[in-house]
Amino acid sequence: MAIYQGARLRTDRLPAASIAPTRPAASRPAALRSSAPAAHANRRAIILVGLVVAATVVAFVYLTQTLGANASSAEINRLASDRALAERQLTTQRVAIGVHLAVGTIEEWAGTNGLRELDTPLVVELP
Repeated sequence: MAIYQGARLRTDRLPAASIAPTRPAASRPAALRSSAPAAHANRRAIILVGLVVAATVVAFVYLTQTLGANASSAEINRLASDRALAERQLTTQRVAIGVHLAVGTIEEWAGTNGLRELDTPLVVELP
């Protein structure tokens, strides 16, 4: 309901300047209310913004740690597969060397190339 100052009767007891109606505190504009509730509302907003910022920082730290752990895990898996491959190659080379170093194979190769067995061991002394 709109209140018009001109609709009231002006008398000597109630001059026009003092006729303004008074409303309860709850319906007053925020500028006229006490500054304490406004400060409380500002404090709430600041705390809420702080919580949002803190949650975002925690989320970024968690994401960074998770990605770092996944990258490390992938690197460990790659290195483990490289090691298994190297071990298989080493085993293959040991078998190949074992076949080539068999006594019969060596004697056959030596006979083919004109080598003979030594009568007495040859001892070479270092100077």
